[in-house]
Amino acid sequence: GMVGLIHRQEADISGIEVGKPLAGLWEKATKDGMTLEAFHQSITAEILLMGRYGILVDMPRTNGEVEALPYFVGYQTESIINWSEGDVRDLFVLDESGYRRDTSQADGSEFIWNYERQYRVLRLRNGSYSQQVYQDEFPVAETLVEPTARGNRTFNEIPFIMVGPTTLTLE
Repeated sequence: GMVGLIHRQEADISGIEVGKPLAGLWEKATKDGMTLEAFHQSITAEILLMGRYGILVDMPRTNGEVEALPYFVGYQTESIINWSEGDVRDLFVLDESGYRRDTSQADGSEFIWNYERQYRVLRLRNGSYSQQVYQDEFPVAETLVEPTARGNRTFNEIPFIMVGPTTLTLE
């Protein structure tokens, strides 16, 4: 009920108006097609339930090339399992473990679901942002990504934020 009360009026967000470069985020804010308003409501619900929520800004890629607008990835409090201390924002470890269907077999076993431990590590080293996926405690080599901005510049901060009821900090 609180989420409905808080969101009884549509959010007024500047910078995504029709004709602006990020206008498409209003209709598709997440990789799976959630609208920005629906994503905003899920953030509110998680903050009301758990007190905080993590948001990563990511970009879709095909063959290493950026193909569309950025999108938001939400992480529940329980999935944010490690981070750097204090004002230093150079490490976040996100738990993406879960059941995944085995699609590699053609003998009918594609209906089998296996639990896989997977972690996404966001790092800032020497002023450059990178992320990598680990399965169990081993890095998956082809998943190391060092995103670049326009002009092939590296990012000098991690595009991840913690949202709380009154602050944007981890405390």
